[in-house]
Amino acid sequence: MTRRPRRRFAAGAPIFGVPRGEGFRARLAGAVLVLILGLPGSLLTVGSTPGASAAPTPPAAPPSLGLVAIGQSAGYFAVTIAEGEAQQLQLQLTNPEPTPVQARTYAADAYTLTGGGFGTRASDAPIGAVTGWVTYPSELITLASKEVRARTFSVSVPRGTSPGEYLTAVATESGAISPAAIAAGESQIVRTSLAVSIRVPGALEPELKIGAATQQPNVSTTQLTVQLSNTGNANLKPTVRVVLRDSAGTQLAVKIDTMESVYAHTATNVQLDFPVALPPGSYTAEVHVTDKKAQLQPVDARLKLSVSGAAKTGGAKPLKAIAQQPAAPGAVIALISVPIVLAVGITLMLRRRNRRRI
Repeated sequence: MTRRPRRRFAAGAPIFGVPRGEGFRARLAGAVLVLILGLPGSLLTVGSTPGASAAPTPPAAPPSLGLVAIGQSAGYFAVTIAEGEAQQLQLQLTNPEPTPVQARTYAADAYTLTGGGFGTRASDAPIGAVTGWVTYPSELITLASKEVRARTFSVSVPRGTSPGEYLTAVATESGAISPAAIAAGESQIVRTSLAVSIRVPGALEPELKIGAATQQPNVSTTQLTVQLSNTGNANLKPTVRVVLRDSAGTQLAVKIDTMESVYAHTATNVQLDFPVALPPGSYTAEVHVTDKKAQLQPVDARLKLSVSGAAKTGGAKPLKAIAQQPAAPGAVIALISVPIVLAVGITLMLRRRNRRRI
């Protein structure tokens, strides 16, 4: 039997090119080609966010007034006033902005921030006893650009006040502070504060109490919050050491944190992040607090903790956000390789079929 010569594709023809007249192969190869050419567009949508607009630009902070404590080297008011006496103080309100600024200035309650530090209450918050010592009427003022305005106020310590350190503040609030803006949810307020630290002569007796502890477990960490109350008459900068143990007494982790100022007569929290996840069970937090500079007697407490339920994910991204992340290179290669292998296989099959017919 005479062997018939093989029919070959023309030299230089595309890999998916076929001789004319072979419609079945042309349509099949064309379909595979469309599949491959359409693939990059599909991959592109994985790494993009169709229809998503750019993140909105946060609004600029409202212009604010500056506060300067006159005659005070510390940058804030630090005064000594005996009980039953008063003292005059002076400050400057300044407008560094290129336009007029309207702001409310007022005497503000001061408090200790979480982790320590100086914070002030809003202008509409109730005031405490120490702020009541300050004669500084609340007022809505407008300062022209670059204007500087002086203001005098007084601090009167009531007779019979115990010795110690006391804290209050004067502040300004600027921004969208009108009732209409607040009702519309458009309020944005900038608060500027000056501390007024008052020392009433007498012995300082530092004292601190440890309150309850709460925990917030995450996937791989645990945040422990411990309540602290400065029940003495002296400001503190305590160092907090916490040892975390399981129900068998095994030490799991140790954390040490030196806090910012914890002001006398205030309460706050210290938050410590432990690099361990706590499964459900019972635990103990051994808390040790010191402040050698303030001559605080060390304070110790053993606080019981109970963990129940599954740990929180600590802000896991939603599925939607994950789907919009760019595909990994390996995933792209794998996705592309499947139709290519399929196309090559079909082409070889067609060529073998062609040989049999010829």
